[in-house]
Amino acid sequence: MDSENLGRQSMVYSREFNGTPKLYLCAAIASGLYLGLGIYLVYACICYYFAGDASVFSFRYLVYLGLFFAIYIPFAYRTMLKYDGLKSSGDSWEQKEARVKLIERKEHRRFG
Repeated sequence: MDSENLGRQSMVYSREFNGTPKLYLCAAIASGLYLGLGIYLVYACICYYFAGDASVFSFRYLVYLGLFFAIYIPFAYRTMLKYDGLKSSGDSWEQKEARVKLIERKEHRRFG
């Protein structure tokens, strides 16, 4: 049985969603910076190169970028904590007893 589990674990390429709150905060900040700056820079380069619009490098778009950071980073951090269980209340998950009757296989008889 242990060899079966070992074989399965070697085929899995991802880690468990388990870490510390500091690690989740760093991951939320990194993903927010990656998404926010990446989307902004791609949009700005497209507007500047194809439309010749230099106004995308103004303060207004930086305010939008800051607003994105202010909304996305706390949301991502709280979502990671929720999925890891560090923020859960504990009363929403209950293990209930269930009884299941299995269907027995019956012999098939032909008519007649």
